[in-house]
Amino acid sequence: PTPSGRIELYIEGMLDMGLEPLPVYLPPLESPEGRPELARKYPLQLLASKFKLRPGSSYANQPELRELYVPDVLIHPQDAAARGIKDGDRVAVFNDRGRIELRATVRELIRPGVVRVYQGQWPEDGPANALTSDRLTLYGEQPAYNTSLVEVRKV
Repeated sequence: PTPSGRIELYIEGMLDMGLEPLPVYLPPLESPEGRPELARKYPLQLLASKFKLRPGSSYANQPELRELYVPDVLIHPQDAAARGIKDGDRVAVFNDRGRIELRATVRELIRPGVVRVYQGQWPEDGPANALTSDRLTLYGEQPAYNTSLVEVRKV
């Protein structure tokens, strides 16, 4: 439902909201591109993914599910080597908001410069939300889970 009844790429009403009337790329709120000064301290982008075997933290304490998955942080071999981390090492993932300890899974399944921690883990398992911001994204007013910068160090 647009004023013209058609797809509109230039939306005049966006100006009234203080936004660009044309689609533009905006770097994530917290990223090497958007916050280079913070990225010098915390150079890795955190990807806080949903875990496929459970909704949020529901059932995270079930023995059957705990056998299928040991909480971990997925890190690229290049990033792991630069930090002296090997597959299976206990590591700390941290930023100014918090610190969690997990097992490192070193694989080429993730891009260099990015680490993955699953959402919905219980406090003793290193919850990703200990590292994420309470801010909302610019457009969707959704939680900004994947806009956090972190560092990883061997414990």
